[in-house]
Amino acid sequence: MVGLGIAQIRSDRPLLFISDIQASLNFNIKGWKKMLEDVKRFAPFSTIVIVGDIMENVELYHEQYEKNFKMRVQHAVIMKLLGQLINATKCKNLIIAPGNHDIVYYGQDLGLEIARKLRDKGCNIGYASEAVIIRYFPDDKERNIFCIHKLGRSHGSQVAGLTYTLYRNALEFVQAIQIQYKIIINDVILGHLHRPVSRQGSIRFHVLGGWNRDRFYVGDPSTVLIMRPDFSTITLSYPQALDLDENAELMQKFANEAIQEYVSDITLPKPRRQGLKEKINEEKIVFDQKLKSLLGINEKSRKYFAEAITELIKGLQARKEGNTIIIEARNDDNDESIDICELYDNLKLLGIAYETNIGSEDMILNEPERLWIKIIDVDEFLNFIRDDELKAKLQKLNATSK
Repeated sequence: MVGLGIAQIRSDRPLLFISDIQASLNFNIKGWKKMLEDVKRFAPFSTIVIVGDIMENVELYHEQYEKNFKMRVQHAVIMKLLGQLINATKCKNLIIAPGNHDIVYYGQDLGLEIARKLRDKGCNIGYASEAVIIRYFPDDKERNIFCIHKLGRSHGSQVAGLTYTLYRNALEFVQAIQIQYKIIINDVILGHLHRPVSRQGSIRFHVLGGWNRDRFYVGDPSTVLIMRPDFSTITLSYPQALDLDENAELMQKFANEAIQEYVSDITLPKPRRQGLKEKINEEKIVFDQKLKSLLGINEKSRKYFAEAITELIKGLQARKEGNTIIIEARNDDNDESIDICELYDNLKLLGIAYETNIGSEDMILNEPERLWIKIIDVDEFLNFIRDDELKAKLQKLNATSK
């Protein structure tokens, strides 16, 4: 079956299921903090299972835009939230299935981007493109759990929860899986509805409560589901915020903290044309000193920077502003963005005076259309331009700006 993953978990530790995190200004931050304390009583966990909608993508849902963080801010907030959950559960094993808010136009999967970031931080990640069967084997027992974010249309689910249509669709889907894979499904776990429901029977149905609510209705509680090695389940439930303005202030503060942590982890691209640790005449260049000290080591170091800066400027745009020259790049152009970040690195190493929006909080929060570097010490900068035609062009800009 296309998009279906199968994971085997052999452990006597419990599993934790969560869905619809969707970090926004309406995220249930007070409930989240209480949940982190509560799950510590059951830690360590074997695996965290995220059943879709990690992100609150509004590209497809414009009516929800007013409550939403920009995507870069969301990435920072989600990474901070998941880091807290990983620490509370003492668990670095995660299984992720995407939800409808995780997929954008042209099929880009935002949840997969989060999965990659978690993997880079040392987590063990299992990722299914649509749904996952978890085969749980504690103490040689067996439990098969089918997890999918959304099954068919969900009209009326915010009123009725697990509607008859959804229930029937899920049963038919499970029956097809059992026939094809010759296994018995014991539990079905869904997200998407934001209205927690549990229905006991030969197959147990669990709908997880979401962590994000709309402004226009009082949301049902946020939940996590814990399945213990004896297959009993515990639902931890946390009421949504009633004062959304107060909640928005708390989330904005949380987002600012997340951004600072996120930015501190960013490593700007290093120059591609030459390694920073290259030796010149058997001596290492000292890159953290000012220009005069640097050039005192060896004239070849000046030549290296001059060639690098000249090539970078050729692919960028320059204009005057007062007594300065501004170098610009389109943020949506990958080559230009890399080149201007390399130029930023070189200027920083050389100690040439400049101002920039690269790496700033505004860049992270507002995703500006253009990245820019304002050259303050223009004469010193022009000394590093080796192309006569380019240098004449920049000198003309400088002359007209005075």
